[in-house]
Amino acid sequence: MPEPIPLWPDASPSGGQCPSITAYLVDQPRCDGLVVVLPGGGYRVLADHEKQPVVDWLSAQGFHAALLAYRVGDGFPFPAPFHDGQRGIRLVRSLAEQWGVNPHAVAAIGFSAGGHLTSLLATLGDQMTCENDDLASQYTARPDVAVMAYAPTNFVDHKPSRWPLPLFGPNPSDELIELLSTVRHVTAGTPPTFLYHTAADEMVMVEHSIEYAHACRAAGVPFELHVYERGRHGQALYEKDPTLAGWMDQCVDFLDHHLRLAATRSANDAPHL
Repeated sequence: MPEPIPLWPDASPSGGQCPSITAYLVDQPRCDGLVVVLPGGGYRVLADHEKQPVVDWLSAQGFHAALLAYRVGDGFPFPAPFHDGQRGIRLVRSLAEQWGVNPHAVAAIGFSAGGHLTSLLATLGDQMTCENDDLASQYTARPDVAVMAYAPTNFVDHKPSRWPLPLFGPNPSDELIELLSTVRHVTAGTPPTFLYHTAADEMVMVEHSIEYAHACRAAGVPFELHVYERGRHGQALYEKDPTLAGWMDQCVDFLDHHLRLAATRSANDAPHL
């Protein structure tokens, strides 16, 4: 079993948590890229069924993967999880050649809150960087490909049923709600994005993904959007339902295609600022 790598050097566990990245490398990769996995859990916990099962699925498909454990809970509002996400992507890029991975081809796949964090990295990845991140001047925190599963992206128009979410703190300002509504920050620089959702999701309405897809379309960002009729929130791979599990093959094709494209970029592109 691979050992977790602490995100922050010389950092002691805070609130019982030590943010880390754990790499799972395959012997015969289908491409030179790597996929960072960001589990969900409402920024309260990190959901187990969106951790190792997702890593195992990616590995079985021939992708290098890395599991990101970011800080969650009431003691860690924004920007703590965001800073962990930035650091995780940058740390992967810094270790990529050591792992035999192309540092220009790093994807992120996130579920629910992890999907929201993925969208934050995809849209605002190199803004509001932690002053302690010594990799910030060398590597971008914006992934080269983004996969977002039933992710909230618009807190302005679709407020959560339970306020406050730990990410926002007890009394979020209008400015913070706007900032964390990532649908409003999609630009031409946002990476190719794959979205899937179910129309029956009662916790995060499907409009979040539909509107994000519209934003990608308007900005000229390559994207795919897959919406299924049934299925409740937070089912991750949906592997027990052949219809809902159809997103997995589509996602593999999307990742493979866009990671290969990213890997062909100049060495002066994505990983370096």
